[in-house]
Parts: sequence; structure tokens; C-alpha cells
Amino acid sequence: MPLISNIFTSLACLMAVTNAMPASIAARQPSNECATGTYFFHCGEHKGCFSKDPCIEPTPSNPSTPNKPDTECPSGPGQTVLIPSAIYNIFPKNPNVAQAAVSGVRLESYDGASQVEQVVVFSGIPAEAKTCSFGWKQGEKLDRIFIVRGSDGVSDVRQLSGFPEGKDVTYNSIKPFDNAEKNVGGIDFANWDDLDAAGHDAGGVDCAETLYFKVSLRNGDSGTKIYLGQDENNGFEISYSC
Repeated sequence: MPLISNIFTSLACLMAVTNAMPASIAARQPSNECATGTYFFHCGEHKGCFSKDPCIEPTPSNPSTPNKPDTECPSGPGQTVLIPSAIYNIFPKNPNVAQAAVSGVRLESYDGASQVEQVVVFSGIPAEAKTCSFGWKQGEKLDRIFIVRGSDGVSDVRQLSGFPEGKDVTYNSIKPFDNAEKNVGGIDFANWDDLDAAGHDAGGVDCAETLYFKVSLRNGDSGTKIYLGQDENNGFEISYSC
């Protein structure tokens, strides 16, 4: 029965070739039920007639960064509160020393001078914002790190006219922007570390979409050290209404 033997041999060869083909090519076989120009495919969830191979994953394109929507003023008479987008330590006695952004309030004076001051940045303020005010707050005792060493915690807050974009944030690099005629106000941290949650206002400031401030201990002879963690319930804040 050479004829039957040849048929089985041919079928075996055809199956071997088909199994050796890639899945997407093997599935791309013409079907009498497919219209002209389409082929039958079967892979995963795809089964039917297609003009293009659905079994081949498309090459992903580079994701585009969505445009950040403009911040809108909230409706209603209440005030909105923002925490800093960045805080930097600066050092008057080491005016060119720069550090990465930090996550808390730190002010120090010793050796007869202010030694550690801070630059505070608030961003994302709506262009329509008005009656902006700088302040600080402390949360519940169990939910905060708040340490005051020294009896004089009075600190000056000054609004800066700009920021050293693209440069290290140092005492010297912010000097050109520290040109306000007067301070925003004073804040006093002394003794508050022993008390419960409270909010404190320093004074009104000129509103802008991004605001910059410098905070420093007023009395360099006080030998005061202040540390306060910064989060939603502690540290510096800006409040505004629209």
C-alpha cells in the first residue's frame, strides 16, 4: 500500500512544518470563509478574519506627559491651606553651602549669630488667589516631632521676590531676591512645643502662583534651636481665599 504510506508521510511532514512556524504565522492561513484580503487568525482573544495580524503586539509609543491643568480657585468663602512644595536650609556663616531640600523646620542660632535659616517655597497657588497669609501650625503631641531648645524662638519671615532657578539654593544665591522693604511678620516658637495642636499666623503677603520666603531666628545671641516636622498638620503653611 505505497499510496497510503505516501499520504501519511506527507501529512506528517506538513504537521512538522506547521508546528515549527511562529504562532502568528501558523495562524495566518487562508480560510474559505474569509473575504479577499483577510486571513483567519486564532490567538488569545482573537479568533476570526483580519486584514492585519492581531497576534502581534503593537510597539508601545513613548508616553507623553499630560499637561498639568491650571490650579483653579475653589468656590465658597473659606480659605484653602497649602504646605510647602520645598524647604531648603541655608547657612549665613557658610554662604555658599547648599543642601538638598529637607522635610522639616530647622532654625538655629549660636556663637552670637543666626547659623541655620530656611528658604520656603509654595507652588500651585491659583492666579486668582487673594488675601494670602503665611503661618505655621503644630499637630497633636503624639503625631509630631517638635523640639525647641532656648527661650527665644522669635523668627522673622521675609517674602522673597524670586528664586535662583537652575542654581544651588544657598545664602548667597538668594541674596538678590531678599529685597523686601519690611518683614512679613514675626513668629514665636518658644514654649509651643509643650502645648497641644494650634495654628499661628505671621501676616499677609502679596499673592502669586509661586511664593518664596526666608525664615530666620531674630536674635543671634539666643542660642536657640528649633526642629518641627513638616506635614499636613505641622510646619509652615500658606492660606488663601479667592
